[in-house]
Amino acid sequence: MLVETLTGQSFPPEQAAAFAIECGARAASGTDMAVLAKALARAFGLTVTQSNDVTELPAALKRGAIAICNTGGDRAGYKGVFSDGGHYVVVLGLAPDGRLMLADPGFYAGKYDKSYRKTVEVAGKLLYAPPDVLDNDAQNRNPRYTIFGV
Repeated sequence: MLVETLTGQSFPPEQAAAFAIECGARAASGTDMAVLAKALARAFGLTVTQSNDVTELPAALKRGAIAICNTGGDRAGYKGVFSDGGHYVVVLGLAPDGRLMLADPGFYAGKYDKSYRKTVEVAGKLLYAPPDVLDNDAQNRNPRYTIFGV
């Protein structure tokens, strides 16, 4: 999603998956975003930074950046908003009301119908969520945000 959006180049899911394996970013526990981010930046001429501060997102998004958020899912006393386990969502931009505009590669019909996910608005294939909802969902991740720019 982010490569195609930032570069205009075709990078379908099958090719992206093969790229992640080839660069060594696929681990038994999931995708190592630090490895994948560096490889994507080299291959597509992107800039990349990592952060745990959700307040950095609005300025980056206004500059045309896109971020990947590493959400953590369920944990003691908390039900994951974006997934039950670890999951990456793409932060595409800002809505006029300050909510984050997101894409979820694991989206399926009814996913956000659960009561503990009602803070996310579904509009077609896009999601809208307040920054604090996304940040709280990523509290158990480090880094929370990987920000890509051109």
